[in-house]
Amino acid sequence: MGVGSRRPQKQIKKYHVFLLSKIENQIINQIKKYLMTAEQLKTEITSLWKHVNELKAKYPKYADRPFTVDGHLLGTLGEIYASEKFGLPLNKSGEKNYDATIGGKNYQIKTTQTKKVGFKKPLADAELIIIQISKNTKELPKLSVYKVSGEYIKWNNDKPTYVGIQLLETLYKENKAQKEVI
Repeated sequence: MGVGSRRPQKQIKKYHVFLLSKIENQIINQIKKYLMTAEQLKTEITSLWKHVNELKAKYPKYADRPFTVDGHLLGTLGEIYASEKFGLPLNKSGEKNYDATIGGKNYQIKTTQTKKVGFKKPLADAELIIIQISKNTKELPKLSVYKVSGEYIKWNNDKPTYVGIQLLETLYKENKAQKEVI
C-alpha cells in the first residue's frame, strides 16, 4: 500500500465496534451510579444501625426506649430497592392503594426487621414484595426478598392483616412465592 492508501474496511469496522462498546460501557456505568444495588441497601442499613448504637450510648438514661430503625425510612429504602430490582415505576408517595403499578398489575412493597408485616386492607389483586432485614454475624445485614401473589394470603376482611415470614417460607417451598436471599 502506498502513502495515501486507506485502512482496510475490516480495521475500520473493528475500530467502530470498539468505540461503540466503549461508549456503551461508559453510559452503563453512569446509569449504575444512580441505581440502588443490594449491597448499597445493606450499606445504608448498616450505617443506620451504627448511628442507632451511637444514640443508645449517648443517651443511656433512655435505654428502655426502642431505638429502632423502622417506619418510613426503611420502607422508603425498600421501595427504592424493589423499584430498581424489578423495574417498577413507583406511584406517587402516599397513594392509598399500591406502591407501584405497571401493565395493569399492582404491587405493594413492605420492608420489615421482624417476622411479620402488616397490611391495612386486603390486597388479593396485588403482587406483594416483602423485604425482611435480619442481622447476621457479618458486618452487613441479610436481606430476604419475597415476591408472592396476594391471592395466596388469607385476608381478614377489611381489617388489618399480618403476614408472617413463616407463611412466606411455606409458600416459597410450595412454589407459590419467589425468594432471594442477598
